[in-house]
Amino acid sequence: MKKLAMVPILLVAVFALLSCATPQGELTEKEGGQEPLVVDHKNKALGGSVPDWVFSSVFDLESKYEDSYVFKVEAEGKDKDGTMTFLSGMQAPTDVARQVSIRVKNKFVGAEVGDKDQLEIYMENVTKTLSEASITGLRQVDNYWIKLQEGRQQPFYRAMALYIVPKAEIDGAIARALDAEASAPATEEEETARERVKDVFGEGMD
Repeated sequence: MKKLAMVPILLVAVFALLSCATPQGELTEKEGGQEPLVVDHKNKALGGSVPDWVFSSVFDLESKYEDSYVFKVEAEGKDKDGTMTFLSGMQAPTDVARQVSIRVKNKFVGAEVGDKDQLEIYMENVTKTLSEASITGLRQVDNYWIKLQEGRQQPFYRAMALYIVPKAEIDGAIARALDAEASAPATEEEETARERVKDVFGEGMD
C-alpha cells in the first residue's frame, strides 16, 4: 500500500438520529419512524446537553479551527468502552484518509479544468493514493457517545470523534500525490489539463 506522510485531521454526515434534536442540543428520547430510540448519551447523567459540534458540519467547524481541516469519524458496537477505543484506534486514520480522498474527488468534479475525460485515470490514481495514505499526528479534539435501541434488539453504542489536521499538512500531501501521478506518460493536452488541476488544488481542498 502506497503511503504518504501526513503530520498533525471530509465528509461524515450527522447521524440520522440527531436530526430529531432540538435547537438547544437536547436529544429527543421518543422513537419516531425507523429511527432508533435514544436510551442514553454521554452528558445525560450530569444533566448536560449534546455539544454543538455533534450537530455541525465539518465545513462549519473549520471556521473555528481556521488553520486546520476538520473530520468526524464514527463507530458502532455493543460495548461502550470498546467502541470508543476502536474509534480512537486504527479506524480513525483510515477513515480520515478516505474522507480526504472523497473531498479531493468532489473538488475535482466541480472544478473548471477542461476535458475531464483526459484526467479520469490520473485523478483515479491520485484519489486512490490519498485513500491509502498513512495519517500520522492525527489529533482528536473531542468525542461523544450515544446509546441506542432499535425495537426489541439489544442496545448498542454509536460513538463519534472530532479530529483536526493542519491544512498545510493535508495540502502538502495532495500536492505530492498530484506530482507522483504526473510522471505517467501523457499527451500535451493531458499535461496541460494536469497543470490546471494542480493550480486548482494549490488553494487546498476547500
